[in-house]
Amino acid sequence: MGTADSAPDVPAPPGAQRERTALAWQRTVLGVALGGIVLTTTALKAQTPLVGGAAAMLTVFVALRLVHRGPAHELRSGRLTATWPVLVRVVVVVVALGALGATMAVLGALRSTG
Repeated sequence: MGTADSAPDVPAPPGAQRERTALAWQRTVLGVALGGIVLTTTALKAQTPLVGGAAAMLTVFVALRLVHRGPAHELRSGRLTATWPVLVRVVVVVVALGALGATMAVLGALRSTG
């Protein structure tokens, strides 16, 4: 039976496919988290604490929500639920981190000209 925020369980794929998919999700989420950490530290060193704080909050969201209860965990436990909600969350976080990075770049450019 599925949870309130997931689709009904689907039988897990046979063989090593499930493990490869779980590892791919782990790498994706780890990459997003590391990108958030790099953006956070860079923003704080560049003295843009609002951008750094927003990037830190997104990184914590990735670490808590996507790593702890993400698709890799579900695949390893033998359940395969719909991955669209998780994929949408990952895309939203990546776009938000990109927007924060662009904001930091614009702020840096404005500081250097002013």
